[in-house]
Amino acid sequence: MRTSPEEIEKQLVTALETSGSLNGIADLLALASPAPVPDPVAKPPQLQHKAIYALYRVFTLLLTTKKLDALRSDPSPPVQAVRQWLLQKFEQFLSLLTEQLYNAELSISVSFFHVVSSVFLPSFLLKVRLSPGVVVLISPTLCRTLQQ
Repeated sequence: MRTSPEEIEKQLVTALETSGSLNGIADLLALASPAPVPDPVAKPPQLQHKAIYALYRVFTLLLTTKKLDALRSDPSPPVQAVRQWLLQKFEQFLSLLTEQLYNAELSISVSFFHVVSSVFLPSFLLKVRLSPGVVVLISPTLCRTLQQ
């Protein structure tokens, strides 16, 4: 993969406008994911940063333009397969964000925290009614952690 995160992001923005291929999301996820063995030469932190923010902007665009909601209204199997794939990639992105909050590279941790707290955390809080008039907001990830 020789394409930069910026080029992939441009292709994805165009694809969202023209209903083209969104396979670049998988490429950005691969770039944003840490290497199994940290190698700052093969996968420099700057590359991860760029991929993180490119994914952030692409998913924000996908969610704010209601493209995902539009896919829900079409019951055809191919459209539903695309919707499921996008949801799976979005879940992978969220998992990547939460896993990398404790990355040894502080700048990556800060970047991941910024993305989580700026857009995704508020929209993924669960409202839990403890009693009439008492509502607590908690994250689904925290719920899974507490159950284990």
